[in-house]
Amino acid sequence: DIDFEVIKTCTDKNYLKRYLKLLEDDGNYFIDLIKAAKDKLLEVAPKDYYLLYPRATTAQEHDDAMRDILEWEDSVKETDAALKNAASKSKKDLIWDDLPGAKVAAPIRGQEPVIKRANVHRKEDMKAMEDKTRTERDVYARDKTKMKDYYSAWDKVDVDALEDELDAEERQAEEARRRHFDEMREQQDEAHATSAIQLEEIPGIPEAHRKHMADSEKEKGNEAFYAKDFEEAEAYYTRSLQYKADDPSTWSNRALVRLKLEKPQQALEDCEHALALNSSYMKALHRKGKALYDLRRYEDAVRAFQLALAES
Repeated sequence: DIDFEVIKTCTDKNYLKRYLKLLEDDGNYFIDLIKAAKDKLLEVAPKDYYLLYPRATTAQEHDDAMRDILEWEDSVKETDAALKNAASKSKKDLIWDDLPGAKVAAPIRGQEPVIKRANVHRKEDMKAMEDKTRTERDVYARDKTKMKDYYSAWDKVDVDALEDELDAEERQAEEARRRHFDEMREQQDEAHATSAIQLEEIPGIPEAHRKHMADSEKEKGNEAFYAKDFEEAEAYYTRSLQYKADDPSTWSNRALVRLKLEKPQQALEDCEHALALNSSYMKALHRKGKALYDLRRYEDAVRAFQLALAES
């Protein structure tokens, strides 16, 4: 749960970023809470804060920067002109510049360049060895074939066949992903069909292990929500509730996901579950108001929003 006390004691920039992301996705209704989170992020990690919320440059700062650039350009031009003048003056001061051989540097004794004779046989051996080690895939390598062989090999490539193969792989991946979500949705519908999620459906699990599994599934749901994969997030929250149904925040989180999936009636039911566990839970009241608004029950929505404001 995000409140002023949690933000005040938080020192992890990643958690603060998540809080801001969640509050902004929730509609930017909690202005004071968002401001407190921004101030805390500025205190903890100023660099990350300005990357998320860059400060606009003022006209005075823009003029100062342009003035510095122009001054630097003038100084570079002056330096270039001074170096050119110094170079031309040094050439004029040479006394023997017009003598024969004045501009020719004599080689150092013992370091004359050695002319190497070409090894013709070595080149032929290398070419024969390259032909032996050459494979069919080497025709695509420019350093092992001539350019005409390279382009002619590409002309023989069946682009349509490659595209069909890539499309088939994408279809298989999409089909596998769809089957995975269908299985998760079936589990979710089965759990929701019973409506009363009974912990006795998973017998023999110690309370500590049950809480650990519920927290793990809830965290997976949070990650899926941040990735905007709302269907997967709904399934993970449902699994978490199967392990621990007395956590109002999980009910409220699933209500938010169902609002994103345009399921206001189911979201309203989740909010009622959360409020049954904690009648003053501000987020559940706020999301209940949004669900009632989507159901065109405007008077009830106004009352829910007023209760949420009173709790904030």
